[in-house]
Amino acid sequence: MNDLDTARQILDSLPERFRANRVHNWKAVFHFDFVGADALKKTVSIGDGTCQIDEGWFQTADCVVQISPEDYVKIETGSLNPQMALLSGRLKVSDLESMIKFSRAFYPWRHPQSPSEQDSKGPVRSRSSGPLNGVRILDFSRLLPGPLASQMLAEMGAEVWKIEHPDRPDYVREYPPMLEGGSAFYHALNRSKHSLVVPYDEQEFQEVIHRLVKEADVLVEQFRPGAMKRWGLDFESLKKLNPRLVYVSLTGYGQHGPYHDRAGHDLNYLALSGILSVNRDQTGRPVIPGIQLADVGAGAYQVVNLALAGLYAAEKTGIGGWMDANMLQGLLPMLSLTYTSAYFSHSEQQPDGKGLLSGAVPNYQVYETADGKWMALGALELKFWKAFCESVGHEEWVEGIVPERGQAMGLQAQMVRLFKTKPQSEWTTLGKTHDICLTPVLEIGDLAHDGHIADQGWMIGPDIQTPGSWNGYPFQARWKAPTWNEDSRHVLESLGVDQEVIDACLQRAFRNR
Repeated sequence: MNDLDTARQILDSLPERFRANRVHNWKAVFHFDFVGADALKKTVSIGDGTCQIDEGWFQTADCVVQISPEDYVKIETGSLNPQMALLSGRLKVSDLESMIKFSRAFYPWRHPQSPSEQDSKGPVRSRSSGPLNGVRILDFSRLLPGPLASQMLAEMGAEVWKIEHPDRPDYVREYPPMLEGGSAFYHALNRSKHSLVVPYDEQEFQEVIHRLVKEADVLVEQFRPGAMKRWGLDFESLKKLNPRLVYVSLTGYGQHGPYHDRAGHDLNYLALSGILSVNRDQTGRPVIPGIQLADVGAGAYQVVNLALAGLYAAEKTGIGGWMDANMLQGLLPMLSLTYTSAYFSHSEQQPDGKGLLSGAVPNYQVYETADGKWMALGALELKFWKAFCESVGHEEWVEGIVPERGQAMGLQAQMVRLFKTKPQSEWTTLGKTHDICLTPVLEIGDLAHDGHIADQGWMIGPDIQTPGSWNGYPFQARWKAPTWNEDSRHVLESLGVDQEVIDACLQRAFRNR
């Protein structure tokens, strides 16, 4: 089947995938124009709770959509992000607001697959011998911080049940690039878990949730404050079912305060924490880090810490508790030295590039090499700095560790010239043969080939290993990220859930995916 035929099939399935409850009293007409050698034009009409498809264009369109059949198929199958398609001009719409509403009115398209094809015995899963063996975790989180945290816990030995709503799956499932038929990001954050799809906010399926909670040790969620309570899934409600439950909530700003119900992303938390203000370029412009510091450092690791602390308390007392984390507060300890320094110096803002650990001294700095690459010199202590000066034949530079003397010597400029005399490989060799805290600035593509990282097996293909080890054995992926709804039948049957309820769950998951 070519792209045009597939595009036609996907568009023709819209009436079956229409979610009338999402667009009450909405009437709209959309003209689809599949551009290319074999042009195809269709009209999609929405109104009176129905969706209708017609060949050709009829009526006056509220929105005209232009896209190639190939790109339309890529968007519908998840290999092309719609937002990126818009920004690149591969997708053109005459009314963006109408198009956004249109996209929310339909369940995602998937290749036909019957729920009866699922193996009631469930997929083969390896047993764990890690320190968290026997611990069960319900993971209601989505996107990055919560899923990364629960993946780490899974690879420490916990049994993690990833719970997704059939109408609101983990958004990261649709993010390109794609790997083995799914999002590479989804694979990177959901290894070693079980996939269950349950309409957890509907009364009909409360039996399922209650049985899951009774068997769980930890619950992780990262919705905005109040969301879980609206669904009857807050800690106060669930502790009645399981007094030992450790309930971990992760939010952006916390449960209370002026910001508590605001939306936010990594950049917002970095901005409000003050971290962006102490990372600026030479013009004074705050520099956006190339990694998600708040999501990972203040989010995922905080969830892991609190889950482990809660498990320890529950083991000792027999009683669980509510562990409350937020990413803004989680970032603040990263400012411990910077904030303390500013507080005692009575300075409201650290001058750009003038902090002891942010470019003020030449012995703690990054330098460009002869081949346009970079080296990081961290010779902060006198013994390392002295050894560096001796290794490069400039013993007279030793006294330059005192800022005033270094400035008088013009040491920074001399260091810049020195590093540009040799390529990165030669400086790397110097750093390996002398104890001087000198290392290359590796590119992302170099990491898996670095001698130490490769020797330790910390990165295998696209996977990054969960940090740490247990009795000398590193934590490793137990299996690949589960497919949608892969474990529902097996897990729910093992919990004794009523068969009619199980079938209803499977039908909902199948219909919506």
